[in-house]
Amino acid sequence: GSWGIRQIIGDAAGNVYVAGGFHDAGGYYYLQYWNGKGWKGLAPPDTSGLYLLDVHTMAVDSKGALYVPGRKSGTAGSYAGLLKWDGNRWTMLETTPNTLGLDNTVPGAGIGSIVIDKNDKVYIGGLFKDQQQHLFTHAMWDGQSWGWFQNLGSAGMFHVDGNGSFIALRENDGQVAVMRYQPATSTWTAIGNSGNLVGTLLEVGRGDRP
Repeated sequence: GSWGIRQIIGDAAGNVYVAGGFHDAGGYYYLQYWNGKGWKGLAPPDTSGLYLLDVHTMAVDSKGALYVPGRKSGTAGSYAGLLKWDGNRWTMLETTPNTLGLDNTVPGAGIGSIVIDKNDKVYIGGLFKDQQQHLFTHAMWDGQSWGWFQNLGSAGMFHVDGNGSFIALRENDGQVAVMRYQPATSTWTAIGNSGNLVGTLLEVGRGDRP
């Protein structure tokens, strides 16, 4: 049986992943996948200390690895983060325990969106804390460690284009503008004169509310 399908994605090998709520003879799962022959529930093994949360977002990279929000329990406690399944084993993307600061002390903390660029850099939107307890709405995994983006707008409003550029709302000269981040040079550039456009959109969106 199933209920509440959240998302459907596929990889280059023809595997199809479905996020939602499912139960079969093997138990209850937040993920099911089609491997070309049949459907199967997908979850970290009970002995791994890794657990799936209610999966609302997921993504696959160029090698077919799957990324989903999850949780880890162990000697460092229990905390949330981003899990990776490479087709054989599950891991959490981290350099230190609770790298992303996704714990229950931050109201509304969680990963709301995942996007992967052509170079397999992983971008996520949510609410995160670094080791100095600074709050951020976006983070990037470069294959080795997490980095955070400062002065960005809505955590769910971003895009990665075909050239691998990260596009998001960001403060620029006192205005909120649509800006492009180039990972190769670690620089931000405004896309046209978007500050006036975004300001107009924000004003319209505010409506008659005080």
